[in-house]
Amino acid sequence: MKKNEQSEIYGEFDGKDMKTIDGEKYPVPPNYASKSRLLEGDGLKLYVQENGDFLYKLVNPIHRRRIIVNIEKDKSGSLILLCDGKEFRVSRATETFFKLKDGDKVMAIIPKFGETGGASIEGIIK
Repeated sequence: MKKNEQSEIYGEFDGKDMKTIDGEKYPVPPNYASKSRLLEGDGLKLYVQENGDFLYKLVNPIHRRRIIVNIEKDKSGSLILLCDGKEFRVSRATETFFKLKDGDKVMAIIPKFGETGGASIEGIIK
């Protein structure tokens, strides 16, 4: 690559990694996924910079909806939220950032279409 040149790779967020159409996986930092409120299925662009740094950009978000819901613990002790009988996971990075606990009321973002997956949290409602 020439100086200041970067390579671009496109893929889809799978809840942990960005997966390309060829099946390659690139790790998405949990704090970026939480801060950017990524949901499974979101289209990402990865810039691989000359020095090897990875910079992700959300380029094609899936359809979302916002809900107000209480956080719950599942049988394993992980935090989840339930909406319309569907269970959505809360990432550990989000849990830590917001200091979430069982019973907290939150503004959450979930996929508009889809049965399960991860949820993003916009904030705690006091």
